[in-house]
This record gives sequence, C-alpha cells and structure tokens, in this order.
Amino acid sequence: MKDIIKSIRAILDERISSPFYGTLIVSWLLWNWKIPYVTFFVDAAKLSSNKIDYIINNCSEIHHLVTFPLISTLIILTLLPFVTNGAYWITLYFDTWRIKKKNDIEKNQLLTLEQSVQLRMEVQSIQEKFDKLVTSKDEEIELLKKQIDLTMKNQNTSEITDFVNLDEEYEDFVNHPNVIKHLDMIAYNAQNEYPMPTTIPENILNYYVVNDIIKNIGRGTFKLTTKGKKFLKQYLNDQK
Repeated sequence: MKDIIKSIRAILDERISSPFYGTLIVSWLLWNWKIPYVTFFVDAAKLSSNKIDYIINNCSEIHHLVTFPLISTLIILTLLPFVTNGAYWITLYFDTWRIKKKNDIEKNQLLTLEQSVQLRMEVQSIQEKFDKLVTSKDEEIELLKKQIDLTMKNQNTSEITDFVNLDEEYEDFVNHPNVIKHLDMIAYNAQNEYPMPTTIPENILNYYVVNDIIKNIGRGTFKLTTKGKKFLKQYLNDQK
C-alpha cells in the first residue's frame, strides 16, 4: 500500500507541476464552474433532482467538458509566452527611455550658486594638492642629483687617490733589485699557473703575496692579481 500511495502521489505531483496539466485544470474549472458550485455550495433540496442527475442533465455538454478546455489550454500555452515577453520588452523599453530622459535633463541642468562654489573649491583643492606633489617630487629629484654628484665626486677622488698610490707602490716595487730580478720567473709561472721553482726565495714570494701582486691558489701555485698584471705591464713597457 505504501508503494501504491507513493506512486499515486508522484503521478499527482507530476500532473500538478506540469504547465499543461495545470493550465488544463484551470481552463476546465473556468468552463465548468457550475459543476463544483452545485456540488459544494447548492443545497440538494433546492434542486428538482439529486445533484448527480442535475449535473448530468444540465452540465455535461461535451464541448464544455473537453473541447473548450483543451482549446483554451493550447491558446494560453501558445500565446502566454509571447504576451509575457512582449510585456517585459515594453517594460525594458520604457525603463531605458526614462533613464535616457533623466540623463538628458541632468546634463542640461544648470548648477546652483552653492554647487558652483563647492565645485570650484574642490578643483582648487585638487590643484593645490597636485602642485604640492610636483614640488615634493622636484625636491626629491634635486636631492638625488646632489647625492649622485657627491657619489661621483667621491668615486673620482678615490680613483685618483688609488691611481697615485698605485704609482707610488710601483716605484717602490721596481726600486727593489732583489724583488725585480725574480719578476720574469714569477710572472711566467703565475700566468701559466705552474708551481713556483724552489730557486725563488720564500721571502720574495711572501713579498709578492703581501703586496697583492700574486695570490696563492693552492698546491704551490700562484696567479697574478689585477695589480700584478698592471705592474708587469708597466715594467715591460719601461723596458722597451
């Protein structure tokens, strides 16, 4: 019984929720309103016969029961979407027309004196903020320029000082005969990263290392530093 009741309920739900069946029921009630009226609201004593016979004899015309409800159902289902969409389109058209007219009126509407004064003050305030921003940025740019100039000046000064000091170190270097006489051998092995010969005294190697002319790269091998390359190049030029 529970399954049967569920099946009947599902069928009724489908019929009620269906647009066709719902429209058909409403149409049938509109065409045959007398049947439920007599059934529920008219006293049987006022009728010439019982309710069933009265309904059969007076309210059972086939067109009212079947034909007219079906025709009105089809008409409603066919025309109603067009009517609904048409009404929606008309509503959108008039809403658009109303907004356009409102915008046209607002565009052509003159400002009041108070609104003009307020607008002018706002524009002036924005202009002042912009001027302050531009001034602040100009000051930052000038400060950065000064810092760059100072940095460049210090760098140039440092380079000049390093150049002078490098010349002084080179003069001191070439004025040591014991150091200079090993330059060719040290430079050759350092350039090729060969182990230094044991004939070069340790104190001479230490001199080259301490003065940053060569640097130890391990396993008794050395290589020329940037300073050492400059010294070697200057020395070779002086020998020409």
